[in-house]
Amino acid sequence: MALEIPTTTVCPFCQNVSGQPVVSRRDGETVGCAVIEATDDTFAFINPRQLASPHVLVIPRRHRATMLDLTIDEATSIMRHVHRLARAVFEEFSPSGLNIYQNNGSAAGQSVGHVHFHIVPTYAVRPGRFFSTRDLPRTLLAEREALAERLREALRKSEDLGAT
Repeated sequence: MALEIPTTTVCPFCQNVSGQPVVSRRDGETVGCAVIEATDDTFAFINPRQLASPHVLVIPRRHRATMLDLTIDEATSIMRHVHRLARAVFEEFSPSGLNIYQNNGSAAGQSVGHVHFHIVPTYAVRPGRFFSTRDLPRTLLAEREALAERLREALRKSEDLGAT
């Protein structure tokens, strides 16, 4: 089963990378890109719609729809960039916490069909998580162990195929 990916005729993130103007699908306005930093493999900018300031987005320069489409080298590069920028946000803005997240597929909340990582600071005046598991029932240990074993087996299979 494939993930359902949000589609547009032109990828707005690829337009940002190439320096082209982006026209908002919502209101038709041209949205400028506040570039933070570009590397050979990655591109970081301020999200036009801020959950908290500064809400940073980090993307691969090459168009990749989801995390699953990244090569190991691309994933490594993007996570290095996310790490550097998260540290910079923390040191410069002194938030109480940081949310770092990424969505894959429309069902998971992905709104742009180009993989991107969010770095969102949280402050004492806006505490919280994007989700909480506190009110969910606890899964029995035996079930969790069975799930862990299935994942270990999947990793072994992946290693046997040379995929890691």
